[in-house]
Amino acid sequence: MLIVDCSVALYPGDTDLESVNDDNITTMEEWLRNNKEPEDMVKDYMKQTATKRHDWIKRSDCCVKNILTTYPRLLDAGMIEGDFAELFPEKANALYQKWPTFCNKVVDFTEKTGNWRSARAEFENIHDPGKLSLEEKSNLGFYMLPVLFRGRKDSKRGTYTTAETLSSFIDVQPEVLDIQTYVDNIDEAVRSQPFVVVRGNILTPIQAYVVVERRILPAATLLKAVDLCFKALYVMDIEYQPQSCSVWKFLQIVVFQFTDGEHLTPKLREVRAFMNMP
Repeated sequence: MLIVDCSVALYPGDTDLESVNDDNITTMEEWLRNNKEPEDMVKDYMKQTATKRHDWIKRSDCCVKNILTTYPRLLDAGMIEGDFAELFPEKANALYQKWPTFCNKVVDFTEKTGNWRSARAEFENIHDPGKLSLEEKSNLGFYMLPVLFRGRKDSKRGTYTTAETLSSFIDVQPEVLDIQTYVDNIDEAVRSQPFVVVRGNILTPIQAYVVVERRILPAATLLKAVDLCFKALYVMDIEYQPQSCSVWKFLQIVVFQFTDGEHLTPKLREVRAFMNMP
């Protein structure tokens, strides 16, 4: 609910309620540009300004750097998720609710349709996915998406390799990686952001991150990182990277069910049918 300054009298001919609300929103946005605390106040103001912020982002067609200059609190912990939940409350927990079931179907489909183990050396040691823990199976499901949905190159030049698609979606790095040095050395001409990074074992990474404009957003699990990265893409209206575009489209259409005006590729239709999705 928007905060209205009750000291402003609304007599006939005075500023109407909508204008007062707009003034309050503008005041909140200015406050958020200059303050990081108290945390409760930041969260409250971010919630109240979410709709206007989203409308502005959709209209402005500006780069992520400018979005974060205008709304610097957007990358504070929990704020991307908060905006998404405010804008799309019925979809906020979609990945957490559906992925425990969907990941099994993704792995089963990939097992039936292709030699996924050749896509990455670590996969060669996964002999029986049925024996994996729940978290390992969940993580494997995410790695299978680039096997199923390789990105298409421009001008009908074919598709990206599975390795290129996977790296664009989830960049798997050694456990000893210094994440700050890694981020500092990103070539933005080659590596579009945001994207997910994990350190350590491919099925049980010790840490996951989302990288946005060289900002590091830690995530407790790969599931959390993928959820956060999708929401960052959606909240900031960022185009999907071409290498992993088809992977994000799968999550957008099948998991989060944002389907308006979307063209369904034959592969996406096939996977949806296998998963008994409408």
